[in-house]
Amino acid sequence: MCKKYSDDAHVEAFREYALLFGSRSTNRQLRAFLGINSREVVAKMMDDLEVKRVGEKKGRVYMLDRLLE
Repeated sequence: MCKKYSDDAHVEAFREYALLFGSRSTNRQLRAFLGINSREVVAKMMDDLEVKRVGEKKGRVYMLDRLLE
């Protein structure tokens, strides 16, 4: 098992997601890609990264464009 720790490994994972699948994503899609069960965890990550979001609740879409700059 890898014992490395990184504060920002998720940022690179979100970039890779955007490159593979496009820059628009839902919380559910990001959770599936990252293997995370908690929607709150992904929502917090998106808030911390100040990612633009469109819509509310189940209709919310995250715009990952700024992660590709």
